[in-house]
Amino acid sequence: PLEDDVAAREAGEEFDRHFFQGVLKRALQRLRDHQQSLRKMRKEERNAWYDLFYAVHIEPTESETQRPRQEELARRFGLSTKAVERQLQAARRKLQELCLRELRAVAPDPERAAAEYEALQRFLKGTLRPDRP
Repeated sequence: PLEDDVAAREAGEEFDRHFFQGVLKRALQRLRDHQQSLRKMRKEERNAWYDLFYAVHIEPTESETQRPRQEELARRFGLSTKAVERQLQAARRKLQELCLRELRAVAPDPERAAAEYEALQRFLKGTLRPDRP
């Protein structure tokens, strides 16, 4: 019956949401760890990959505020606007790599990992609200 189809679809969506939140949470934790290791290796505090990504993509969804502008981020983190842009691009690339690595670890084959990654991308277009890592 139709009710069974709706219930099955909702259960599948709920599973996907929890699964993708877990993938994203673990990838964000690894991104934060990566930022910390870069800071230790270079002994610099100006590397803000995770902090910038969090400020742009996670904080606004938690507090339901507007995303900060690059000028505001530059002042907040003591960076040039160009450095903010470069570090955000680097953070996004690294997060994509980390998410794909997470999916490859649980997928039975590369094709399934690629399909899950595409599904993750669709999920992320709707939300970026993982539990805070």
